[in-house]
Amino acid sequence: LREIPDGEYTGIDFLDNVGVDNAPVRIQCKLTVQGENILLNFLGSAKQLRGPYNCNYATALGACFWVLRSFVKEEIPINSGAFKSFSIEAPEDTLVNPRYPAPLLGGYFETTKRIVDVLFMVLSKALPFEIPAQNGGSSNPVIARFGQKQFFELLSSGAGGSKHNAGISCVKADLAN
Repeated sequence: LREIPDGEYTGIDFLDNVGVDNAPVRIQCKLTVQGENILLNFLGSAKQLRGPYNCNYATALGACFWVLRSFVKEEIPINSGAFKSFSIEAPEDTLVNPRYPAPLLGGYFETTKRIVDVLFMVLSKALPFEIPAQNGGSSNPVIARFGQKQFFELLSSGAGGSKHNAGISCVKADLAN
């Protein structure tokens, strides 16, 4: 993480449509780097949604940590000490920090993927040619019902390419168990 130059970098991306309103949903993040301190600020992101694509703060924090952790070359334990170098500002009543009783399910499966994409976009401004292209941007959930049985599956999309490789098709590339 020390390789990220001091400065401010902003990225904006959108969820296409969340099924309630026919409008794109904005996710914005500004990365501020000062020495070993990193701030991710989601001010400017969409207000809390009526549909199920809100992402609770803990899940948004996990997506941010996953991205930053992917740049650490050494093995480190994943505990509270690993979070000391960065902080997150996620205004309340937004899709990245909604208030109860906001619906959340799609936030885990879709919004977190878009948060990851926005962070890769922001980091690519700080470290040009070092950050891979965005991933598929969706978990591609499929829900099917056959009589009394229901099936839920997450289909793969792919991993973005970089100067080191062409990317990989049909693979879950982030935030998957």
